[in-house]
Amino acid sequence: MELHFIKMFRDEGVSLQAIRKASQKATALFGTKYPFSFKRFDTDGRTIFATLITENPGGVLVEDLQKGQYVFGTVMRPFFRKLEYKGTDNSVAQFWPRGKKGRIVLDPHRKFGKPIDSDTGIPTRVIVEALAAGKGQKPKAVAEWLGIPIAAVNAAVEFEKSYAA
Repeated sequence: MELHFIKMFRDEGVSLQAIRKASQKATALFGTKYPFSFKRFDTDGRTIFATLITENPGGVLVEDLQKGQYVFGTVMRPFFRKLEYKGTDNSVAQFWPRGKKGRIVLDPHRKFGKPIDSDTGIPTRVIVEALAAGKGQKPKAVAEWLGIPIAAVNAAVEFEKSYAA
């Protein structure tokens, strides 16, 4: 999950220096070696923000990890909707790279965290390789062969193309 966070931050335009600084600050702040896997983070494309649960009324603060300043949490939410947190430590349980409607999920408890179609559990790579078999199969034929909806085939192709890019 830590590497997926770093990739998401890079995709949002955050520099490696900003990611490194935020990781070091978060490691010290949260007392864990892999802070991006256990607390909520967000970015505006320049810096990384940590969502802190507090005893204060409202219970949530958002800190700019580069500047050490608190910011308005409602303004800073571009990809939190792609993550599901569970457990008492709020660790990342699932990552939905194309959003929950995009069908693709990375879940460490399913297929070792590889990208899969959320409904069928079939890895996206398997679906795309089935399309490429021989001289290339039609998406409808692959969907029928694997017993999955055509939407799963299309979502896997879109994901694998964007992942390769």
